[in-house]
Amino acid sequence: MEHAYDTPEVSPAGAGNVEAAGPGWSARVTRTVASQIKHWRERRGLSAKQLSDRTGDLGFRVPRTVIANLETGRRDAVGVAEVLILAAALDVPPTMLLTAVGREEAVEILPDVEVPPWLGRGWILGARHPDYKSFSRANWQDARRAIALYDIHRLLVLEHQQIQTRIKRLTEHDGLSSDQSTLFGDGPQGRTSLLNHAAQEFAYSLDRIRQHRRLIQAEGFLLPTLPPGLAVSVRGSESTGRHHAEDPASDGDSATAGDDLDRLLAPILYDRLNSQMNPPSGGSSD
Repeated sequence: MEHAYDTPEVSPAGAGNVEAAGPGWSARVTRTVASQIKHWRERRGLSAKQLSDRTGDLGFRVPRTVIANLETGRRDAVGVAEVLILAAALDVPPTMLLTAVGREEAVEILPDVEVPPWLGRGWILGARHPDYKSFSRANWQDARRAIALYDIHRLLVLEHQQIQTRIKRLTEHDGLSSDQSTLFGDGPQGRTSLLNHAAQEFAYSLDRIRQHRRLIQAEGFLLPTLPPGLAVSVRGSESTGRHHAEDPASDGDSATAGDDLDRLLAPILYDRLNSQMNPPSGGSSD
């Protein structure tokens, strides 16, 4: 569904500027955005009409005349919705339209506050803060706490997935690398030691994710979505890291339906891991 476009096509010079924001600053920000739109449009080989059509396909058409007026400087204001939809239509991060990373030496993020584009990008992402009048570090840290908690969560999940991949490779391939043999010894005993070590890392990683998610909940934030297989493990495993699908305990996650392969990965992995760490001591019992 395409939504109606209700932004004026051409704004008079200086229109919409708030006196306290500094004369002309809004127009200068718009010029930065407009120059980036033109750069990326031409780099993508798109005409203004084609770019307009792409925004329409995304559900919010920016008219061709608006794009042309922005690029020629006849329009000195640009809305947040326009920046987002044009960035999507150009397949670029929105921050690239706002900060011109790699294409400008400085960007005026606030009236008379110029910073390197990379720092401007960091400010938008909540990773860095520039120095500006009345800046409060305490307020900044309070506001970005959710970002920090989510960033740590993403890193913990990535670490867990890397451990899981390493264990899967160990269960599928024979032999240890020279570095692994040096640390754990050669032969079946060395392999068993390595698998035990990896299993402990796996369980510890699950515990860290679970504890961090409890912290996120305690702060009053919504829990980040987990990959379906990991969501089942975090919800249904105890501190040993073992998968228990029948455990009804839940921290608020819900794996999506239709992810049977992801749901099965953890128990299959643990079964294979267990069989290799505890090989039969004698012959067949059949």
